[in-house]
Amino acid sequence: MANTVGLLHDFLVLHEGGKAVTAESLPSLILGFFVSRTGGTIGTNNQDPSGLYWAPVGYDSYKMDRRNLRSFSEYCLKTYGFLPLTPTISTLSASQNGPSHADIRAEFQRSKHEFLAHLRRWRERRPEYGPNISGRAAPKRTGNPTNRSYIPLNELRELILSTKSVVQRMVFVLGAFGGCRISEQLNIWREDVLPGLYRPILFPDDQPSDVPLVILAHPFDGQYLGRMSIDGATRHQELQRTYNRRPRPALIKSDRAGWKGMLMDNEQLQISQIFWTSEAWAAYYFQLTMELKERIFPQIPTSVRRSHPYILINDDPGTEFFGQPLKLSNVRKAWERACRRIDRVPYRGAYHLHGLRDTYVRTLRLCKEITAAERQRYLHHASIESQNPYGNDPRILHERLKILEEQQPSLRSIR
Repeated sequence: MANTVGLLHDFLVLHEGGKAVTAESLPSLILGFFVSRTGGTIGTNNQDPSGLYWAPVGYDSYKMDRRNLRSFSEYCLKTYGFLPLTPTISTLSASQNGPSHADIRAEFQRSKHEFLAHLRRWRERRPEYGPNISGRAAPKRTGNPTNRSYIPLNELRELILSTKSVVQRMVFVLGAFGGCRISEQLNIWREDVLPGLYRPILFPDDQPSDVPLVILAHPFDGQYLGRMSIDGATRHQELQRTYNRRPRPALIKSDRAGWKGMLMDNEQLQISQIFWTSEAWAAYYFQLTMELKERIFPQIPTSVRRSHPYILINDDPGTEFFGQPLKLSNVRKAWERACRRIDRVPYRGAYHLHGLRDTYVRTLRLCKEITAAERQRYLHHASIESQNPYGNDPRILHERLKILEEQQPSLRSIR
């Protein structure tokens, strides 16, 4: 981050001559900085009047610079009340006394998802040109896109059961039979896996069952903290006061986990639940959870175990990261190894991590009784169609999946 800010400083002093920056000129400054970074500043005669002598950088470096400036901007805004590096702040500068800190913070909250939106034109050009905007046509993808469909159940079963790690098996099972994104799984707390009898407590329209309950809580606003009473606290607040942590989507370190957003089954608590396509695999997932808690967690040093609330951990006691929250890089490496164990090439055809969710979708389509609106609810897609009252009744949703399992006997078999 310091390097990126230093480069921006050099650009302002050398390339722009150290001119004063206003809220109105800030977007153009940022745009010019990124154009110079991606296109370079050295002319055809190998001369650079600015003295920067920047060579063109690739798209990954551009993304890293953009992320660093966003984080630096947020820090300066919260700590000192400075203007954020976002073009929408210019609408606040027209007031006689300038924007107040409250106005700046409010505007930043509204615009933080559109950070550097003025670079959208540059990003839209990237599919046409190479990463250095050189005018060279980008290579086209080869292969049949329809190959990315689903993983056959017999191969998926072999892939899961041949995986040694308990945690990695949990990830694969929940993705394939619960339709859960990897980023969502990395935000699951230990208290989010419960017996099915708790369903009506957290989801009043549902009913108790023998199918395990897995909760997906909003990593910032979720109000279920593992307690059956509501005290108004959010997960963001609980992480800060108990673990001195921030939600994983807010991190920029290697243990960051994203969050795409979803339709919430309980809007008050900001939580949703997993809808299992197979009760047998759901029971197996709960069995793995119990093994993790009863056999592996007691081996973790107390200081590490109490440093975070997440259930997916590095479960290899032979590494220095034993007990730490599982990282996306860990999942990717485990997926590659799992694919090779069954003689499949990772990230080819259906054998990519998101292929687990694709397999879940394909399984849902096997049941003709499941409507499009209900499929959207199973996947927690925030679509207007999923607001259909018929598709919103969780009891009907579970009954639909029982029909599916009756029609597909292979879903009832694990071994």
